[in-house]
Amino acid sequence: MRNMLFKISRRNYSLVSSAKKLSLPALDYGYDELEPILSKELLELHHSKHHQAYIDTYNLIAPEFAKAIESGDVKTIETLAKDLNFNAGSHVNHSIYWKNLAPIKSKGKLINLKLFFFLKFFF
Repeated sequence: MRNMLFKISRRNYSLVSSAKKLSLPALDYGYDELEPILSKELLELHHSKHHQAYIDTYNLIAPEFAKAIESGDVKTIETLAKDLNFNAGSHVNHSIYWKNLAPIKSKGKLINLKLFFFLKFFF
C-alpha cells in the first residue's frame, strides 16, 4: 500500500509542484445576462463565492501537499490528496459549466433550446 501511495503521490507531486496557482476564470457574459433563467444574485454567488472557494482551498492545500511528498509524510499525503483532487476537479467542472452557458440572445441568435429548457426546468 505504501509503495502504491508513493507512486501515486509522486505523480500528483509533479503536477502540483509545477502548477501555477489556480485563478477564477472571467465569464464571457455579465452576471445579469442570464436572467431570467439564472438570477444575477445566484450567478454572482455561484461564480464569485462558490467556485472561488474551490480555488482558494486548492491554492492553500497544494503547497502543503508538495511539502508532505518531499518529507515522505504518508498520513498527510493521504489526507490532502482527496481534498486536492476534489477542489481541482470542482474548479475544472465549474470552468466547463461557465463556458456552456450563454445569454439567451447571443450575437442575435437564440442559444440551444435544449440548454434553455434544461436550465429553466432545473433552476
